[in-house]
Amino acid sequence: MQSTVSEADGYSGPPHVIIIGAGASGLSIGQGLKKNGISFTIFDKEEATGRVLWASTFVPDLLPQSIIDKLCTAEFDYPLAGPTGAIHGYVCVRNAVTGEVLKKIPTPGGRRCSRRRLRQVLREGLDVQYNKTLTSISYPSSGVIAHFSDGTAASGSLVIGADGGQSRVRRLLLGDKAEPTPLPMTMNNFNVQYTAEQALFIRSHLDRFTDYGVHPKGMFFLMAILSVPDPEDPSTWVFQLLTSWPDRLRTLKEEENTSEGRLKILRELTADFSEPRKSAIQWVKEGTHIPRDRFAIWSPVPWNHHEGRVTLAGDAAHAMTYHRGQGLNNCFNDAANLVAAIVKVRDGLLGMEEAMQTYVEEVVDRGVAEVELSRRQTMAVHDWGMFMESPLMKKGVGIAPVRPPVGYVVEMKA
Repeated sequence: MQSTVSEADGYSGPPHVIIIGAGASGLSIGQGLKKNGISFTIFDKEEATGRVLWASTFVPDLLPQSIIDKLCTAEFDYPLAGPTGAIHGYVCVRNAVTGEVLKKIPTPGGRRCSRRRLRQVLREGLDVQYNKTLTSISYPSSGVIAHFSDGTAASGSLVIGADGGQSRVRRLLLGDKAEPTPLPMTMNNFNVQYTAEQALFIRSHLDRFTDYGVHPKGMFFLMAILSVPDPEDPSTWVFQLLTSWPDRLRTLKEEENTSEGRLKILRELTADFSEPRKSAIQWVKEGTHIPRDRFAIWSPVPWNHHEGRVTLAGDAAHAMTYHRGQGLNNCFNDAANLVAAIVKVRDGLLGMEEAMQTYVEEVVDRGVAEVELSRRQTMAVHDWGMFMESPLMKKGVGIAPVRPPVGYVVEMKA
């Protein structure tokens, strides 16, 4: 319930969950709660989008069938794939110099989806309150209160921080311990369009699902088709180019830290790449916005859940790099576990404090391991010798399924 709540009001009714963050994690929790008839409200500071990888077997238990049936419509090239989409069983990894396929990593039931479109699907039937920036959380004698920058507040029995890798809820709970740790890498992730002839050339040389290029000098280059506004006009197709390299290979001088400077460096660094990667960079139009980013991780530590009144989920609970493809899979794991725990509280099988303590212990144990494995894989991708011996190349990206795999593998960007 939202209002100008006073500290004396508190909350003592049936379970009502306050979800901070309307990304895939928060929306999935909302859908799971709705499916089980549990009251909730979702707040988000903005309609932001981003990219993550997903490989999930938790979808059937978490989401209603009406949502599951529409997930294929969120695929990047859905118009080309057809009304049922196209499931792919692997990610293609290439030697970026020769173009040789090094490995096809198994990804059972794999699909690539747009986060923007996925959020549209997951948001169906949910009331999300946007432009709500969380400022503080207070803990009256009963329940919990979330306070927002516009002067409003919301009271309930539980606050879930599903607000991403830079989580405000996490900072409120842990202070300096909540800060992500940067990795010594430079990353450029941007979208481009080409002439029809160029677009057809690039697409014809890429695996449809996800095409990884790894260079022996320590550079990583992911290419993928991002959206297909008009299947008959390749000049409308949008491609995702994601490059990264370690600081030991090249650091940017202050005067180079512009879109123009970054494009010049990318052209230099990819001069010895095979097609279509070399031309994909050479054909980038001058003036294209190329943001600079850094990899950052957060390995979870136990947080004070205030007697079961606040917790974290998704990237807020374990911010990891994407090279293992397990970020969103873990988000869905969190969502499924949280919904199951709250259902037990609703049914009188557990108290909220006990339920959240059990949840926190599991998510911290799992999150520490997953963040570290992802960090190691990111470092390995930028070291040829390590990469060829890495778990990604030896074992693939998947988690051993607890049931026949029916999930998706998703790499997302708006």
